[in-house]
Amino acid sequence: MRGVAEDAARPVLEARWSECLLAPENPSCTAARAAGVTLLAALFAPARSPDGMPMPLSSPRAASFPARSRRGALLIATALLACPHAAPALAEDAQEVPPLDVNAARAAESAAAARPLTGKAEEGYRQTRVNMGPLGDRKVLDLPFTVHTIPEALIVNQDVQTFSELTKYIPSLQQQGHPGLEFGPPVIRGLVADDTSANTRVDGMNVRGDTQLPISLYQSFEVLTGPSGALYGFSYPAGTLNGVLKRPTAAPQLNATLGYVSAGQAEFGIDFGGPVPETNGVLGYRLNLLHSAGPAYVDGSALKRDALGLGVDVNLTPDTKIELNANRYRYEQDGLPAGFAYKGGAVALPAALDPTKQGYGQRWSALIAQTDITDAKIIHHFNQDWSVEAGVLRQQADRWFNNRLTNTLNGDGTYKATYSSSASLSTVVSNLLNVNGVVYTGPLKHELVFGTNGFRLDAYSLASSATNTLGAKIPLYDPQVYSTFTPNWAGAKYLASTITQQSLVQNDTVHFNDQWSLMLGLSESWLDTASYGAAAPHTRQSEYVENAALSPVTALMFKPREDVSTYVSYSSSVQSNTAPSTGVANPNAALEPLRSWQVEGGAKAELRNVDLTSAIFYVERPYSATDADGYYKNLGNQDDLGAEFTARGKVTDDLTLVGGVTWLDTKLTDMKGGNALNNGHQVVGIPRWQGNVLAEYAIPELRGLTGVLNLHYTGKRAADAENYSWAAGYFTTDLGARYETHVGAQTLTFRFMVENLFDEKYWASINGDMSGVNGATNTAYLGAPRTYKASMSVNF
Repeated sequence: MRGVAEDAARPVLEARWSECLLAPENPSCTAARAAGVTLLAALFAPARSPDGMPMPLSSPRAASFPARSRRGALLIATALLACPHAAPALAEDAQEVPPLDVNAARAAESAAAARPLTGKAEEGYRQTRVNMGPLGDRKVLDLPFTVHTIPEALIVNQDVQTFSELTKYIPSLQQQGHPGLEFGPPVIRGLVADDTSANTRVDGMNVRGDTQLPISLYQSFEVLTGPSGALYGFSYPAGTLNGVLKRPTAAPQLNATLGYVSAGQAEFGIDFGGPVPETNGVLGYRLNLLHSAGPAYVDGSALKRDALGLGVDVNLTPDTKIELNANRYRYEQDGLPAGFAYKGGAVALPAALDPTKQGYGQRWSALIAQTDITDAKIIHHFNQDWSVEAGVLRQQADRWFNNRLTNTLNGDGTYKATYSSSASLSTVVSNLLNVNGVVYTGPLKHELVFGTNGFRLDAYSLASSATNTLGAKIPLYDPQVYSTFTPNWAGAKYLASTITQQSLVQNDTVHFNDQWSLMLGLSESWLDTASYGAAAPHTRQSEYVENAALSPVTALMFKPREDVSTYVSYSSSVQSNTAPSTGVANPNAALEPLRSWQVEGGAKAELRNVDLTSAIFYVERPYSATDADGYYKNLGNQDDLGAEFTARGKVTDDLTLVGGVTWLDTKLTDMKGGNALNNGHQVVGIPRWQGNVLAEYAIPELRGLTGVLNLHYTGKRAADAENYSWAAGYFTTDLGARYETHVGAQTLTFRFMVENLFDEKYWASINGDMSGVNGATNTAYLGAPRTYKASMSVNF
């Protein structure tokens, strides 16, 4: 009740109190004095329990009224009393103040609490609901999985520009470089995701997992951890990453941003949309444009990003909507440090090098990616209990590696620099159809799901080009810059492989009462993979067909109170299994799929201002690798035992925290043949500890100014399957501020951030053979140095 009274009284007080001091006869003083009486009455009235009875001041609820708010109210009241005409007028106005309606105040607070949180900064970046694929729109609290969200407000306020920058805000998430830091698939809970299309989605539909996603076009990213085969069919057990594209807004909006990144990189972005005029709300649009270009952090290097995205909503009826999207993203980098390759068990990975030195990359070596996505979805609500959605998406992902550089460590303080060119093209056509509803059988409530989803991926490759050597014995700490090179390119792209998979999904969440519920889910999947030869006429070399593969999930949930849930779950997934195109005796061979499983127990709490999650889990994943006979086959398992904890929300009125920590014990087990020597070893590239804390503090004395501090820690990681070499742990600090003010009807926001404040040198990604093969080649990628970011946004 006190919070409602304060919210009602404070705007009037702030607007008028100075006028009352200068001109007490001003009629506007009456409203200010009345508001002051209302606030003072709320301050000193006894707190009441839910049944309306007075509570002692020593009770937690009675003490919950913010001390800063009390001080502010008392100061304003004192100022009013200082006015020579205020005291009698205040007494007169007090007689006119209507009594506070306790029930109405309580109802207003309940209504505010019932509204879903959408991830805004003023909400502590909390997001209470997610669209969990076939399960539809669900409360995070009611899901028997760990689900992490990164909302648009956090992305904008922290100036997140690439996916590798995004990963640090989720303690169980990393990115594996393939062949550059921005090109690899996500790694979730120590498990690498599929780099084709099984684990990455846009608006619930499959897209390529190892290509660039334009962060500025998305309103949120959702990460479901653990095997998700019961929802999506064939997939790696890492989990699912889903990007949610921005939608048209209910009211017209326009936001323009000018930005700068140290070394001279400029950025301009514009985001505008709303209802289309003269359509009575039937049509809405959202258009996003981004251009960023300029020097990167190495002399002679460059980075360029261009994005264009359009979203259109067609509201056919209040219950039927069509969503249309089309976007393009192009990413180019040249001159940045290349990966450092080394042979496991023989060559040790050195301490992290200085990434700003010229020579670790060459300005004529470029990595380029272009992604085009179009999709359409129709959503219809039959009534409040039943709905259907259907969608189709097409993605074309092009990648060009022009004179791609590789630095191979020799193990004697020198490295060999080579380069070659390659390219790939992938087309993905994915689909979904979900029917969601609620039925009752006696006292039991059933949330039902019937659906199907799948995709077809056609992967085109470029025949291998020649490999040229720049230098065979270059001093590691004295890299060389080469101004001349031999351009090389080889032939045209050919169809290298196809993957077609489709799954039927059934799920029933049975609610026995308000506390107990049980989820039972099952997917049935069909898979067809084929590979084709690199030499003309590119005939089919192998094919594997799997019919009716089952992936189940079972979870028991208990809610001891409305805002707390606990669960235990078992889930299993089946993943496709294809041999690599080179370096094995059975290239591109389509092999029998691999089955993984996970058990997890967890607890979640949606408290008044903070969300808490915790989980303990165990995952077993089989791996295929190259055996001593040269054939690619199943050779062992990866077993992960882990725990994670996250907290998010407003700890006080002024302090927001978003943070978490993950502990992982990753082991190679059941290794066969010569690789049995690696049994019990830690998996390549996975830290035992990883954590991140983002803190934002709104400075009370300087309204509109917010200080920002982000602390990130990644523990040491095995650099090879033999555990012969290790990458040291690292700790980075980001420090910055933002200031928001108003000029007329426009809102201006200024942001400044120093990332990696202390210029820590670290290996950001270890791309190793996680299957545990002896003597495998691993590749490490350097993290970015100290970086300055500044931007100004205008919201019209």
